Amino acid sequence: MENKRILTLAISFIFLFSPILSSAYEVSAHRNLHLNILKEYEKLSGVKISPEQKQAFLKGARDEDSHPRYLNHFLDPTDNN
Repeated sequence: MENKRILTLAISFIFLFSPILSSAYEVSAHRNLHLNILKEYEKLSGVKISPEQKQAFLKGARDEDSHPRYLNHFLDPTDNN
């Protein structure tokens, strides 16, 4: 009985914290995050973003994880490393 409980906890832990099941790795997560950023920016700054600018912004969000752009996440702009 104790072994079954430990096994159940171990399997639950693996599935609970598995990055495969996380929606944060989906491109739509970046898109939705950027949409909220645009809304907050417009609200706080009072600047209206044009539809063309929004589309370019969202295209960048979609393309952010395409090869080789994801390597930019590791770029340190202060010393180009």
